[in-house]
Amino acid sequence: MDYTGSIGLLRYKSCGKELEVEDCVNKHEVTYAREQLGESTETQETILLGLTWHKGSDTLQVNFLPDPARETKRGVLANLAKVYTPLELVSPVILEGKRLHGEMCLQKLGWDTPLPDDVAKTWREWEQSLPESVSVLRSIPIYQEPIQEVNLHAFGNARGYGVCAALHAVVSQASGISWCQIQLSQASPRKD
Repeated sequence: MDYTGSIGLLRYKSCGKELEVEDCVNKHEVTYAREQLGESTETQETILLGLTWHKGSDTLQVNFLPDPARETKRGVLANLAKVYTPLELVSPVILEGKRLHGEMCLQKLGWDTPLPDDVAKTWREWEQSLPESVSVLRSIPIYQEPIQEVNLHAFGNARGYGVCAALHAVVSQASGISWCQIQLSQASPRKD
């Protein structure tokens, strides 16, 4: 590989070992750049778009709620905001939480008022049903060669409280088939 380009990158991350240049710094030394990139010196993990990227398996990991929320509208919103999913990888899963928060707003609950028993029970059940994390393959064609064909498969579901959609692209290349996915969900505004 020719590294004679004129752009001086401080760090470059890739799932291909042959594309990464050895650091001239000690691997176990914590540098400012390593802190900023979130690089783990023991594992092949780094931070990509705010998510954990497992370079060996080329997957992105979305972490869910680490601690149960305080059972107030403020606590519920704080925990929903902690689920960081810039690529909308798990947005259909979060839709139910958004719906519950919308119900709290419709009931005009105060920010620090304890939730009514029925709403608190529904929130706890939803919160406990969430996995600790979800890992998703990075949605890019696997092979670095021309694409022969792309087949799109779209799915949608609309309910009274929201809309979910998923688009899967099956990408055919000479060396094999890979797939890409996009998911999106939107809570419906309610005016009761």
